[in-house]
Amino acid sequence: MSTSDEDPNVLDMFVPRPHLWTGEEYDSLPEDNVRRELIDGVLVVSPYPNNDHQTLAAELTVALRRQAPRHLYRVTQNVEIKLNDKVRFVPDVVVMHAEAYTRRRSRFDVHDVMIAVEIESPSSRSFDRVLKPSHFGAAGVPYYWRIEMDDEPTLFVYENTGNAYRVMGTFTDKVELEAPFPVAFDLRELAD
Repeated sequence: MSTSDEDPNVLDMFVPRPHLWTGEEYDSLPEDNVRRELIDGVLVVSPYPNNDHQTLAAELTVALRRQAPRHLYRVTQNVEIKLNDKVRFVPDVVVMHAEAYTRRRSRFDVHDVMIAVEIESPSSRSFDRVLKPSHFGAAGVPYYWRIEMDDEPTLFVYENTGNAYRVMGTFTDKVELEAPFPVAFDLRELAD
């Protein structure tokens, strides 16, 4: 006789039962350094990014922090953004309004975000290219940046034009932008 025949609840302990998560269930999860996101009620757990990804995220955070007007914006990494009750994302880098940064430390509302930045990993291409910009755009996030890490890093900068994004520019080396604040850096240097 198998263990599950003896006690039908034993199987429930080992085989996760699919269900749509509520925002309340998701919010009750511990802050334990596990990278989780909620996409239309589906809990997604991602592997930790590789060193190149993490280095670029850290360097970009520093470059943006140095240039963002501190009284208007703050820059941070890997914080949760609540788009609605069933959608939560954790962008690699976030530029947020300064007053939101002082209110919270790890979880923010979508209206707190000025720029959401995603650095693609092999496991996140579809999310970063299609799913996340669709949700961020519909939620009104003003800017979305996506960095591909193929042979050379490529930054795609998108601006929200009314619940959807249009490409403002594509960069492989020198990046110079005026919006939402003047910023300039060398993408290749950040990725080295």
